[in-house]
Amino acid sequence: MSLKTIKILGLPLILALSLFAVACSETETPGTTGEPEAGEQIEEGAEDVGEGVEQGAEDLGEDIEQGAEDVGEDIENAGDEIENN
Repeated sequence: MSLKTIKILGLPLILALSLFAVACSETETPGTTGEPEAGEQIEEGAEDVGEGVEQGAEDLGEDIEQGAEDVGEDIENAGDEIENN
């Protein structure tokens, strides 16, 4: 090969490798941007769901307790009405 052939073939190769190196350096690797990875997002989502279920159960328990108190009061009031009539 002559020097001219090497220069003709080598220049595009060097240019292509340089562009590839620049493109690779600008591409962010997952997990290096400070954003949570998929596993962390799933874990956080599961925690949020768990907290929501726990809060819903507490609210439901309070509603049932209040309903039972209301029924008890209604029964007492009905008993008082029966006695008065």
